[in-house]
Amino acid sequence: MTAEAAPTWSAYWEDIDHRHIFTVEARDHVARLRAAVPVRRTDRVLDFGCGFGHAVELLAPTVRAVGYWDSAESMRRATAERAARFANVHLIDLARPAALGAHGRFDLLLANSVVQYMGRDELCRWMTRWCTLLAPGGRIVLSDVPAPQTSSWRELLGLIRFARRHRFLARAVRDGMHDAHRYTRSRGDNCLTKWVPDEIVALAAANGLDAVVLPENLTHRSGRFTVILR
Repeated sequence: MTAEAAPTWSAYWEDIDHRHIFTVEARDHVARLRAAVPVRRTDRVLDFGCGFGHAVELLAPTVRAVGYWDSAESMRRATAERAARFANVHLIDLARPAALGAHGRFDLLLANSVVQYMGRDELCRWMTRWCTLLAPGGRIVLSDVPAPQTSSWRELLGLIRFARRHRFLARAVRDGMHDAHRYTRSRGDNCLTKWVPDEIVALAAANGLDAVVLPENLTHRSGRFTVILR
């Protein structure tokens, strides 16, 4: 899911069709998140790079409020439709300098599978801005971050195991072949950014935040990592 991506990435996410795997991955991610990070009923949560809005939909009934943002208009529209029945869900238009308005600051900011679509300068800028969106004691969770040693083959095998475990292997193979072609065509010369955990820790320190790298990623992709900033 994108936040503020290069044009090729934006085009990719603007034009992507919904896949069953997005629903299953969101359920898995939110379950892992709840097991690793306290998510309180009084929390205000911001889903940065919300995609189709599955995580927003899952979190909304159990927290005070959920804000969402994605640079892709199609993703914002999909999330608005999915979460329309929740009065505590609001679009936070981060394209505007003063975006919070009456919605207040956030206790928990989630950026799942997002920072690989950012360059290093871009992540530095966003991290500085994220700090302005946090309530006192607020936390930022950067999850599903690819590291330099992340292996495409290992991720493919992991995806097959994940799909088999959740009983949608045939659909995952079919959709995966289609998406791989679109991914290659849309990416152009723009490669995913891979991060060393220490780089994230250093960026956090430059913004006055402490960073903890979790022992396990908060998605099924075991070759990636998750960092909590506070």
